[in-house]
Amino acid sequence: MRKLLSMMLILLTSGALTVAPVFGKSNDSHDKAAAKIKQKITRLGVDAPLIVKLDDDRKLTGRIGEISDESFVIRAGASGDQQVINYADVRQVTYAGSTGGANLGPAFLVFIAVVVVTKLLR
Repeated sequence: MRKLLSMMLILLTSGALTVAPVFGKSNDSHDKAAAKIKQKITRLGVDAPLIVKLDDDRKLTGRIGEISDESFVIRAGASGDQQVINYADVRQVTYAGSTGGANLGPAFLVFIAVVVVTKLLR
């Protein structure tokens, strides 16, 4: 009986020592991803248009309302519905606004073509 109890005690303690946390590394990388999301949101600033993809596969489109240490607020739609989103729940953030003069290139080429054609036809 004494041998059995000592053997069980050895097995129980050795099993407890060999158990390692399964999500130890994952939490660290998840924290880094959340920090990158926070940095991007902060860089975009309040009232910037964006598309947010969440970990639960939802996709939100709207503007940044408020920015805090752990979360930010997105104002969605014309009604201005506000939703608080934790940085840790975000998979991806994409800026949804204009890139400035990116759309002016083709318009400029069309303008030049029209000017050249009108000069040639005179």
